[in-house]
Amino acid sequence: MGVFQRLKQAVSTGLESLVDEIENREAVALATVQEMERGVARVMLQRKRVERRVARLEQAAADLESAMDLWRERALRDRRNRTMAVEHVRRLLESERHHAATLEEMTRARVLRDKVREDERVLGAKLEQLRDRCVALSSRESRISVREGIEGAEAVEEAFDRWEARIEEREAIAELEAHSAGINGRDGVSNEEAAEAERRLDEILHEELPS
Repeated sequence: MGVFQRLKQAVSTGLESLVDEIENREAVALATVQEMERGVARVMLQRKRVERRVARLEQAAADLESAMDLWRERALRDRRNRTMAVEHVRRLLESERHHAATLEEMTRARVLRDKVREDERVLGAKLEQLRDRCVALSSRESRISVREGIEGAEAVEEAFDRWEARIEEREAIAELEAHSAGINGRDGVSNEEAAEAERRLDEILHEELPS
């Protein structure tokens, strides 16, 4: 295999390894983002369950308050019938106990709801940051891979330029050698021509000299 073919393959292999490495890092980042998304989804579901519980407790507290008002009104209405009035008050006390317990449970549920809402807000903000950073890093690394690919292609082009320069040098040397051989060949002909010219000169001079 020629040196240029090996160079080309080396550049290609290097770029493929770079792409694989980039894809692996992107896969890890995307997996992290997806796991965070699942976490945010779980917190969202928990927040909705807690909100529904708070709503049920609020409704229960409101119903108990209505019941308390009702038993109080009945106790006042039936105050002449002490036995019935006492029963109404007993129901009133029972409703008050249930109402107090419901308010305590509702307070705890509201605290939990607010905490889950804050967790969801923080996780959501963190998720958006991770998404934005993942996109930004992916874009930056893509530009780097393109630039490195161009540099690799330029390295191959430079190798071809040096190859072509050596070929041109050898061609120039071969042309000079051919030219020199031609000149040497023409030198033999010129000697014959010179000898003939000298003989002709002698003839001319002999003709011109007085006898």
